[in-house]
Amino acid sequence: MHINVRYKAYLMLFIAFLAQNVAVGFSFGSIGLLIEPLSRELNAKVALISLSVALVALIASASSPVVGMLLDRWSLRATMAIGCVLCAAGYYCAAHSHSIAMYLGSFAGVGLGFAMMGVIPANKIANIWFPHQRGLAAGIVNIAALPALGPLLFQHAISAYGWRAMLEGFALINLGFVLIVWLIERPRDDASTESTPTAEAIAATSPFKTALFWKLLFAKGLLLGSGVTAITYLAPFALTQGLTPERAAQLLSIEGSVALFGALVFGWLCDRLSPFLVLGINAISIALLWATIVHFADFNSLALLSAGIGLCAAGV
Repeated sequence: MHINVRYKAYLMLFIAFLAQNVAVGFSFGSIGLLIEPLSRELNAKVALISLSVALVALIASASSPVVGMLLDRWSLRATMAIGCVLCAAGYYCAAHSHSIAMYLGSFAGVGLGFAMMGVIPANKIANIWFPHQRGLAAGIVNIAALPALGPLLFQHAISAYGWRAMLEGFALINLGFVLIVWLIERPRDDASTESTPTAEAIAATSPFKTALFWKLLFAKGLLLGSGVTAITYLAPFALTQGLTPERAAQLLSIEGSVALFGALVFGWLCDRLSPFLVLGINAISIALLWATIVHFADFNSLALLSAGIGLCAAGV
C-alpha cells in the first residue's frame, strides 16, 4: 500500500473510531447519571426516564436496514453528516425539555442520528479501507473509549454545570463533528467490492432465509440487552445501595474500561474454540453475574461484578 494511501486509511479508521465513540458514549454512557437529576427536576419515574436509551436502541435498530442501503448506494459522508445534525438537534431539544414527554421525543432524533453516524457507518469504513484486515479494523473501531472514560467526565459536568448544560455540550460536539466526517472518503478502487470466498459463501447461502441467522440475532439481542441494562441502571442501583454519585460514576467507568478488552478476549477464544460454545459461555457468565450483583452493596464487590458484566457484554 502506498504511504499516502496507508496514511489516509489510518485517518479514515481513526475518524470511524471517533464517530462510534461519540455516538455510543454520549447516548449510552450518560443515561445512568441522568436518571437521578431528571427524576428530581422533571418529576418523572425512573422507568420513564430510562425509556430514552430504549428509544435510541429501538429507532437505531429499526432504521439500520435503511441506513445500510444509504451507505451502500449514496454518500457515506453525507449520511454521517445528517446523523450528526440529527443527534445535535436531539440533544439540544432534550436539554431544553420541561416535560418527560418532550425529553423522550428528543431522543427519537438521537436514535436516528445514532444509526446514521455511529456503529454501522464506522464498521462500513473499516470494511472498505481494510478489506484484508476486517476483523482487526472492526476491533479497533469498536474500542469503547468514551463509554469507559465518559461517566467520570459526565458526572463532573452535571455536578458543576447541570445536566442541561451537559446535553447542550453534546449537541455542540455533534454539530462540530460534521466537519470531521466531511473528511471521509472511499478508496479509489473501492476495496469493499473485492470478492472473497467467505463473502461468496455468505451470499450463496442467503443467511436471512436460515433459522440459524434468526437464532443468533435473537441471542445477540438478549445478550446486548443486558449490557444496555447495566449502563442504564447500574448507577441508580448503586445510589440505592448507599453509594455516592461519584462512586456510581466510577462503577460505570470500571465497566466501560474492562469492556475495552471484552471483544479481544472473546475474539481470542473464538479463534480457539467454537464460536457457538464461546457465545454459550458468554451467556452463562452474564446470567451468573446478574444473579450475583443484586446481593452486594459494597463498592469493591459491585466494581468486580460490574467489570465482569462489561467484559461479557462487549464480547457478545
